[in-house]
Amino acid sequence: MLILFAVVVAITQYRKAAAFEDRLGCVATWLEKAKATHELHMKDRTNTTEDSQRKLVDQIEGAYGCATKEPSHSRIAPGGGLFGMHPVQPH
Repeated sequence: MLILFAVVVAITQYRKAAAFEDRLGCVATWLEKAKATHELHMKDRTNTTEDSQRKLVDQIEGAYGCATKEPSHSRIAPGGGLFGMHPVQPH
């Protein structure tokens, strides 16, 4: 019985670690894009348009969405997508 409990705890910890890694990767992808957009704005202010500002906000919101989404309880998310898929694909 103790061995079964240890296995269940190990699997639970693995899933928590996998969920964290997936979230971190998703957040990093969005923030890298936001950083590039921000650097473009800072390099030359003429690059700052309403569309590019909206793009930056969308990228930041994408990172926030990744950080705050509910984790799946399996490696396959409902709908057949892989666990940790970004809620919205980066632009």
